[in-house]
Amino acid sequence: MAPRPLVLVSTLVILSGVAAAQDAASSPLMASGGGVVEVKPGGLQGSGRQVYIQGLLDLDFINSSNLSDGNSSFSDHRSEGWIRADLGTRVSIDERVEVAVTLGYQGVAGDGRSVDPNNTNPVPNGNSGNAVVNDAYVKLKDFLGYREAGLWLGRQPISWSLRKDHSAFLYDSHADNRTITGWDVARGQFNLDTLDFSPWVGKLPDNSTIYSIVVDWKPENVGDNRVFVTASYNIERDILLRNPANPGSGNPDDLGGPRGKNLRTVYAGLDLDVGDFELFGEGAVQRGDEGNGVSFAGFGVSGGLDWHAAGDVVLGIQGDYLSGDDNPNDSTEHGFINKWEGTSDTAIVESEKYGEISRLLNGNLEALKVKLEYALDDRKRVRLKSIYGNYRLVAPAPGANNKLGQEFDMALSWDYTTSPTTFTLFGGIFFPDEGYRAIPVPAGSGIVRSTDMIYILGLNLKVKF
Repeated sequence: MAPRPLVLVSTLVILSGVAAAQDAASSPLMASGGGVVEVKPGGLQGSGRQVYIQGLLDLDFINSSNLSDGNSSFSDHRSEGWIRADLGTRVSIDERVEVAVTLGYQGVAGDGRSVDPNNTNPVPNGNSGNAVVNDAYVKLKDFLGYREAGLWLGRQPISWSLRKDHSAFLYDSHADNRTITGWDVARGQFNLDTLDFSPWVGKLPDNSTIYSIVVDWKPENVGDNRVFVTASYNIERDILLRNPANPGSGNPDDLGGPRGKNLRTVYAGLDLDVGDFELFGEGAVQRGDEGNGVSFAGFGVSGGLDWHAAGDVVLGIQGDYLSGDDNPNDSTEHGFINKWEGTSDTAIVESEKYGEISRLLNGNLEALKVKLEYALDDRKRVRLKSIYGNYRLVAPAPGANNKLGQEFDMALSWDYTTSPTTFTLFGGIFFPDEGYRAIPVPAGSGIVRSTDMIYILGLNLKVKF
């Protein structure tokens, strides 16, 4: 992002803040729920605006080795600090108009480069040494006189997730842990009893265009039972495909690939809570025209069961299957194209922030995961989480083993205060198998993949305010 627009935006934000402060200084009142009601001279108190300051500080110290190649003969050990900071304002101008602007920063301590979990040194999405405009959108309520309708316009966070506190199976603007975690879209919403309709259209970070309609069904809860059903129809045009000259980079910012004409994805998901059990499942089918006589024909599913035992223990099992392409020379692309997914169950194979070996694949992954969570105190402020994942390739390279590897992670979280301030000490080890060795490497990189143990250790402090 060019420095001059940033300077201009920053100047406008500062000037508007000064103006708001001058107005508020005349007679500021605290608003219920936080924020400040600004009362301008001659105005009614109930007609003032509400201003909220909100942000995020996310600090990491990371120690890892072999993350880029699984080969201890080539040194890629690192110990470094990461920082992410978001600071923004949300202004409720009146009952029908709300504006949000957030500036963001991401970088490596003492370095000018952006956070890059795989050490592939991508072109940063916004220079990590500068602030970027992360959010800049307006929310119009009671749109066109309909109380059930709303419209969001501008750069905004997007995450069409099935479960609370989980990332999206298909479209999540935090995908690949970019500096900018908002997408430039127009999004509407209309409520009809227990149904929410959300059409949206916009530009994705690779400059492709998306048209989508999401429908959520939220019936009334019955006791401890809860049902949530969601579905969507999505069309991506001018979709960026993998760069054939650099197939193993896994770099989301590698814009050298060809463009597919259109990709159509039909998605559905179900989350069902019955007593102490949560049953969930979601899946998608893809069709479309890649170009040059090649058609898309991929699919992906994920589902599992969580048992909340005795209130302090959660036992879970989950299975994932993303189709892969076993013949790149035929007229059908069977790989499941989900480059904007936010799945981060494990730190090394899947995490958008810390590892994501799965970024090297085009779908082509099946997984079995078993997890255990335990609260160490009655208030659940200290929690221990562990997960085991067994990964296989759906369509391995000819003559290669389909075993990708196994991962075991553990994390200890401590809520420092009742406010959202949390320390997390975590670690993960991944044992690559022969399927990992056969994954293509970035052109000219000199990387030689092997099956040596990959590990990551980290300490995270996250403060939301």
